[in-house]
Amino acid sequence: MEPVTQIAVAATMARAGVRRFSTLATTAVIVGGVIPAIDFAGVLGGPRAYLTLHRTFTHSILGGAALAVLVAWVLWRIGRKWEPEPARFPGLLAAAACGVAGHLLLDLGDNYGEKLLWPFSQKWYAWNLWPQLDPWLLLLLALTLGVPWLLAVVGEEMGARQKRGASVSGIVALLLVSGYCGWRARLHSDALVKLYSNTYHGAEALGVEAYPSAMSPFRWRGVIDTYNSIDIVQMQLGPNASFEPDMALTHYKPENSPALRAAENAPGLATWRNFARFPIAEVTRTETGHEVFFRDLRYTDAGQFWLNPTVTVRLDKQDRVTRVKWRFGVPQ
Repeated sequence: MEPVTQIAVAATMARAGVRRFSTLATTAVIVGGVIPAIDFAGVLGGPRAYLTLHRTFTHSILGGAALAVLVAWVLWRIGRKWEPEPARFPGLLAAAACGVAGHLLLDLGDNYGEKLLWPFSQKWYAWNLWPQLDPWLLLLLALTLGVPWLLAVVGEEMGARQKRGASVSGIVALLLVSGYCGWRARLHSDALVKLYSNTYHGAEALGVEAYPSAMSPFRWRGVIDTYNSIDIVQMQLGPNASFEPDMALTHYKPENSPALRAAENAPGLATWRNFARFPIAEVTRTETGHEVFFRDLRYTDAGQFWLNPTVTVRLDKQDRVTRVKWRFGVPQ
């Protein structure tokens, strides 16, 4: 999830009582809430480096714990001699851990996912509950943080003392955010039930997933894996619910061939295939052999996350790999 929401959730935690843990605890929870995103720097190395580094170490339980300790230690060194109240390492560690945990949970809820058990497991975990940018969650956070802030400003003008402890508004805001996330989870569960309970062009679903839209919490995109195709269908939940499985857009899987098998064994493809939730290949014959384009139908042309890694493998007439091209998104 994008950093503005991460910071807002961390600030909500601070208002809910985390700021009581120690001097600089607010700083600790906010820094902890954004520091796992430092792995975004992997984008500078290109798509392959980005896929290898992004949401691995800094988004694992082990790496997150290490980051929390680092943030707490740095802030403790800064504030340990502050007067009249020095910073306390246990309180800073608890605050930083809350921030890191909030970041990991928010990223776990989107459709990119993270390697929570890295380095012991290379499995990706993703709940697919909200989009990368959720304007509705941002609006909720803006209201629950902004209104109390305005009231506090008015109170200060009238001479009221500013409190550092837990605020009722912060606790209420955290409860509202938690309730919103739970509601999203319920919608996702309903979408999966609908997807599994239908057939698609006469084929049974072997696996399904539902991905949320940023436009409305009730709009979802279903992706269905069948024996010979991957189907994509639009869904409307809640009021004015609609779902027409016969209108699904079908992407047929390519036939097994020497060219496809050779491309699947190209250097680096194992990393991409481990990441892809609904991988599909497009095999094209060229003058010099074959070209095989791999993409993940978790992302589509219409609503594509621009940092979606895709791979193109070129082969000669003997089906030997001559080039592996990584890029972000679908080539134009």
